[in-house]
Amino acid sequence: MLQENGVTLVAADFPQGNVFGSELTKVKPGSYTLNEKPFYIYEFQNENDVEKGIREFAKKTATMELVSSSLFEKRNILIFYVHEKDDHSEIIPFEKEIQGALDLISEG
Repeated sequence: MLQENGVTLVAADFPQGNVFGSELTKVKPGSYTLNEKPFYIYEFQNENDVEKGIREFAKKTATMELVSSSLFEKRNILIFYVHEKDDHSEIIPFEKEIQGALDLISEG
């Protein structure tokens, strides 16, 4: 779905301890790069587990200063794109394409 929208991911291994790629509610993400930036895809059992994963991530990172990233969610999928752009940047590369691909996933 992502590649059809111009988002080309390359499988990658990142060092242990990276909070964006950490296990959330016992789910480990697929690790990729997008334009040489870290990109993580979590596939949970259901939408409720996605919400639990987001809460767990928020708890883990509550006292951390994180690099800029975007979070995307759709049904049982959670994505972190660690683009490292300034928070005030108007344009985040590939953000529209990622959201467009997720929007194509049918509801229910």
